[in-house]
Amino acid sequence: MHSIAEYQSLREKAIAVSLAEIPDVRPYARRHVEHLATQGQASVVIRQLCREAQSSRRTTDDASLTNRDALQAGLEAFRAALETAKQTKRKVSKIEHKGGKYNPLNAVEVAAQADAVWDAICGMLGRMADPDRPLSVQTLAGALAGRLRNLTGGAPEYGELGYERAALLLLDHFCASTGWLEERTGEAKMMSRTRKPNTYHLTAKFLDEVAEGGLVADFAERRPMLVPPVPWTTFATHGGYLHDQIPAVRGTRRPIESEVIVSALNALQATRFRVNRRVLEVAQTFRTNAEDMGGAVINGRYVETRHDTPESMRRAKTIRSALTLSAMQELAGEEAFYFPWNLDWRGRMYPATSIISPQGADLCKGCLEFADGTPLGRDGGKWLAIHLCNLAGEDKVTVGGKKVHRTPEEREAWTRQNEAMVLRVVADPRSNREWMKADKPWQFLAACFEWAGYMEEGEAFRSRLAGALDGSCSGVQMLAGMTRDASAGAMVNLVPSERGDDYYGRMADALTKRLCGLVDSADVATMARLQFWAERTIDRDLLKAPSMTKVYSAGTYTFGEQVQSKTGAPDAESMWLASQINACFSDVAPGMLKAMSYLQAVSDVMTAAGIPLVWRTPAGLRVEQARMCVRSIPIETQIGSSDTRKQRRFSVGTDDLSKNDQRAGVAPNFVHGVDASHMALVVNDLYEKGVRNFWMIHDSFGAPFAQCGEVFRSTREQFIELMSPDLLRSWTDDVTAAITDEQRAALPELPGYGELDLGAVRESVYAWF
Repeated sequence: MHSIAEYQSLREKAIAVSLAEIPDVRPYARRHVEHLATQGQASVVIRQLCREAQSSRRTTDDASLTNRDALQAGLEAFRAALETAKQTKRKVSKIEHKGGKYNPLNAVEVAAQADAVWDAICGMLGRMADPDRPLSVQTLAGALAGRLRNLTGGAPEYGELGYERAALLLLDHFCASTGWLEERTGEAKMMSRTRKPNTYHLTAKFLDEVAEGGLVADFAERRPMLVPPVPWTTFATHGGYLHDQIPAVRGTRRPIESEVIVSALNALQATRFRVNRRVLEVAQTFRTNAEDMGGAVINGRYVETRHDTPESMRRAKTIRSALTLSAMQELAGEEAFYFPWNLDWRGRMYPATSIISPQGADLCKGCLEFADGTPLGRDGGKWLAIHLCNLAGEDKVTVGGKKVHRTPEEREAWTRQNEAMVLRVVADPRSNREWMKADKPWQFLAACFEWAGYMEEGEAFRSRLAGALDGSCSGVQMLAGMTRDASAGAMVNLVPSERGDDYYGRMADALTKRLCGLVDSADVATMARLQFWAERTIDRDLLKAPSMTKVYSAGTYTFGEQVQSKTGAPDAESMWLASQINACFSDVAPGMLKAMSYLQAVSDVMTAAGIPLVWRTPAGLRVEQARMCVRSIPIETQIGSSDTRKQRRFSVGTDDLSKNDQRAGVAPNFVHGVDASHMALVVNDLYEKGVRNFWMIHDSFGAPFAQCGEVFRSTREQFIELMSPDLLRSWTDDVTAAITDEQRAALPELPGYGELDLGAVRESVYAWF
C-alpha cells in the first residue's frame, strides 16, 4: 500500500497542512497504517506524517509559524558566514589526506552543509536544554560528522577524524554567526590538572529569537505522535514512527528478541496522554509575568528568593522550561497523543521523544495527564491523598531527632488537614502560591486540581493523573535481593517495619561513628580534618548521593565531587571525607559489596581472555559490554583571526578491551538490566490485570489511583519472581560460556546467600511507595 495514493483526497482538502510533500509510510508501518485507516483515522495519519516531515526537514516554509523570520534570518547569517569564509578549504592543523588530494566536503554545497548543522542541532535540542546532562562537544560534532559523511556518499576521511574536524569548524561558525549556541570549557576535575569535556549550550538569544512562540517545537526531532506508535515485534530493529525510524535498542541495529520486553514496550506506548491545560495556563502566565513578579521560572518553579543557583544553571533551566512550554502549547489542542518507546542496550525503557516526556522534569510532568480518565472508586481517594503528601515533600517526619517515613494513614491525614490550602490554590493559583513551596510544585498543582474534582464528585470523579510508587534505592534493592543480604535488604525496606528504614540515614550514622572512632588515634592532620567536619552537618542529605551511586561503581573520587557539590568544602577535605564514606559500605552493606566484587573479578578474567561480557537479562535481552581502551587526539580549528583558534581533544576507541572500564561498568550495567526486567514484568502483570494507563520511570511505577493497590501488589510479587532464580549464577554462565577450562579455573567463587526472606517483601509498605 502506498500511503500518498490512499490519502490523496484528504491532502487536497488541506488536511495535509502546508508542506509540499508527504513522506511514504515505512514498510514496517504499513499494516499498522491500514489498521488505523479502517478505524477512521486516515486524516490523523496524514497529519502525523506531515509532522514527521516537518521535524525531519526543519524547514521554514509554513508562513503561519511564529518567529519564522527570526529563524530564517539566523540561518541566512550562518550560510553567509560559510560562503564568506570558504570554510571547507580552510587549512586545519594536521589534516592531510593520505592518498588523496582534496577534502571531499569541498564538493558539497555550503547550503547543504548549513542544513546538516541545523539538522544535527535540532536533533539534540532536548540534550542541550538539560542542565543535568549537558551535551559534550564530541557528541554533537560526532552526530554532525555522520551527516557530513552521508553528504559525500561516505568518501574516505580527510585525515584522521576529518569529518569531525569539519563538523567542529561548521559549529564554530554557527556559534559565531547566530549567537544561539555557546561552547563552555569543562570544569577542572577535583585534585587534577585535567578537565571535564567541553559542552554546548543554548543561549538566551536563542530563547528570545527562536524558542518563543512555539517555533522550535515544530522542528524538534521526535515529537509525540498523534496516532498510536507502530507496535514492536521481537525481530524489529527499527520502528515507532510511521516514517521516521528509531532503533529498537538504542545505539544498535539489533532486534529485541524478548517477548517480555516487547509486550511491556507496546503497553507503555499505547497509553494515551494529553496536555493538562489548567497547569499549562498557569505556567504560561507565570513565565510571561516573571519579571514583573521579581522572579523567574527555573526548572518549572517560580523562584523569588533563591540566590545559590549558578547563573549558567539558572539560564539552562529557564531555557528548558521555555522549550517545554513551547512543545506543550503545540499539543494543547489535541484530544490525545502518544509517546513511542524504545530501550537502551541494558534494557531500560524510555520514551523516544526529545523535549517532552512522562519521564521529564517537574514542569513537564505537571503539564501532562492521561487522556482517558479513570473513576477513583473506593480506594482512589486515599492514594490521591498520599500522592499529594508525597509531592509536597511531606512524606517524612522527624521522630526522636531523625527523619522517618510517615505512615500511609499519616500521609492521607496530612492532605485532609491541608485541604483548605489545596482548595485556595485551585481557586486562584496565581495569588495563592502555597503550592510553590512543594517539593515538586507543578505536579503538586496538578494534583490540587484533581483533589478539587474529588471533593466535588466523590468516588465517581474521573482522575487523569497517576499515583507513583517509588523504589527505595532500587540498585541496592536488586543486589540485596539476589544475594539475600538481610542487612542491606532491611535498609532499603525489603522487610516490613512500622516506619520503614532509611539507607541514607544509616550511612550517615555509620560515617559519624567512624569519624568519632578516629579521634583517639588521630595525628595532627587527621585531627584538623575531624575538626573541620565537626563544624559541619553530617546527615542523610550529605550521604544520599554517595549511597545511591555506590552500587553503580562510584568510588572515592566521585564521592569527593558529591561532597564538594553539597558542602563547598575544599578539594582536600572533600576527598578525605569521601575516603571515609567509602570505607563505611563494608560495615553497612557487606553482601552488596561482595556481589559487586564478584562481578568485577569475573570481568577481569574475561578481559584477560580478550572476550567482552555478553549475557541475557532476566527479561531476555541480549547485552554486550565491550568498553575499549581509548586514545586522545587533539583537534585544532580556526575560523578567523588567531583569537578564534580552539583546540579540543577527542577520544577514539582502540581494538583492546579496557580492564578498568570493564570493571567499572559491569555492576551498574548488570543491575540496570535486572531493575529494567522488574519494570517489564510489572507492566505486563498489570496489563493482564486490566491496567491500560502507565506512567513508568525505571524504579517508579505509576498507574491511575484506582489501580495503585494492584501496583502495590505487583511490584512485590514480581520482585519475588525475579529474584527466585540464582541471577548471579545465570549471569556467570552466560558471560563465561566462551572461555577455556584453564581460564575458568581463575574464576572466583560465587558469593553465598545471606538470610533475607524474599517473601517478607509482600508485607513491606515502603519497598515501593
